[in-house]
Amino acid sequence: ARNSNGTPNGFWDGLIDDFRIMDRVITATERAGIYNGGSGTEDQSGG
Repeated sequence: ARNSNGTPNGFWDGLIDDFRIMDRVITATERAGIYNGGSGTEDQSGG
């Protein structure tokens, strides 16, 4: 993000502990289940 002067600011200062790439749009119910599940998943990419 940039402030009103065009200077970059608001950098992320943390860790990402769950990252997924889906091959389709997920439903709100699926998204809520992932968010509220509290546990990660193993890589299922097959590679």
